[in-house]
Amino acid sequence: MNYKVSYQSLTPIHVGTGEDLHLGIEFTKHSQGENDFLGIWDIKKLQGAMQDSQFDRMIRILASGESPEDYLKEIIPRKEWGALFSRKMQLVDSLKPTLKPHIHTGLGKVYLPGSALKGAIMTGIMAKEAEKIPQTLLVGLKRRELEQVIWRQTVGDNMSYSPGRFLKVGDVDFSGYQTQAWLGSVLNLNHEKLYEWKKGTDQMIECIPYLATAEGKVAFDLIALETAEKYPDKRNNRHKVKLSTYLNDLAKFTQVLNQGQLYWLEKELKFINNYNGQNKSEEDALFQYGNDLKEIIKGISELGKNQAIIRVGAGSGYKSLSGNLLERLEQAGAISTSAHSQMIEGLRGAKYRNMPFPKTRKVFKDGVAWGFLKMTFHES
Repeated sequence: MNYKVSYQSLTPIHVGTGEDLHLGIEFTKHSQGENDFLGIWDIKKLQGAMQDSQFDRMIRILASGESPEDYLKEIIPRKEWGALFSRKMQLVDSLKPTLKPHIHTGLGKVYLPGSALKGAIMTGIMAKEAEKIPQTLLVGLKRRELEQVIWRQTVGDNMSYSPGRFLKVGDVDFSGYQTQAWLGSVLNLNHEKLYEWKKGTDQMIECIPYLATAEGKVAFDLIALETAEKYPDKRNNRHKVKLSTYLNDLAKFTQVLNQGQLYWLEKELKFINNYNGQNKSEEDALFQYGNDLKEIIKGISELGKNQAIIRVGAGSGYKSLSGNLLERLEQAGAISTSAHSQMIEGLRGAKYRNMPFPKTRKVFKDGVAWGFLKMTFHES
């Protein structure tokens, strides 16, 4: 079954490359009228704008770990710098020394990789399937052991034989939109159960903007999937998930994704609503974040049967949700309250045993949430 999918970003979205760019070396601040931008230097354009001796000197400056900006000011007027960038992004918040870039194609186009979208979808299905795991397999395990058991009981021992291979999600091109640089940081819950900004985590983050839209494709390979489920390879295909249960029925598929997302959001929002902090900056950010969650929850309640909201990017994956997954297992009756307590201690350590979920949350410094994406499926 093939679907065309309409995507809409409900918040800014960031899927990173794993690298950091440094102010004055890989990028610079650039003003255009009343707006401030960050410009990523294009080394080929810089070379074309200089004499060979000037370019060699700039490379020596870069090799020393210093910024070449003062030297560039001597040889190229600043007003001409805009033509020397590979790309520009709007600076939404204050300037910081490092930037986490969003993933781009080799041609410099911004996109969401299908692997990230597929991971978010499979997280929702795995969380639902994990409720079926026998409690006797989970009690007394530490974090890594717990993750391995949940993984094996849902996906299997060999990722090459994962049921997720029958779900095919294409990359989504958002190159029609200019990206934005937001200021992100980490809110961390301390031993007094008060949120505080974690030192050293402030960083600019390149994002696809709010309310950006794009088209993509998703395919369910149902014939191959049903054949694999009927004739499993006993050595390598020991997973429990019958993915055809979800992929044969689009309404059920989207319902599972939305119910899973709703569960995480309502748990998190409940904690935020009961939170009584002491630091105004952290409290303001937390309550703004809570307001964003309310809007997402409201949006889920208004979805049609062919629509789902997923969360992509940092902090949204299966391992990041494993603490809350235990609470979901307890609520579903898959594990007892005492087993839940033992497992939480094994997962978080004794010091954090009684701490609510989530202990940390990466948000923008003004509290804006990120990573929420709406999908609308159309049969093709």
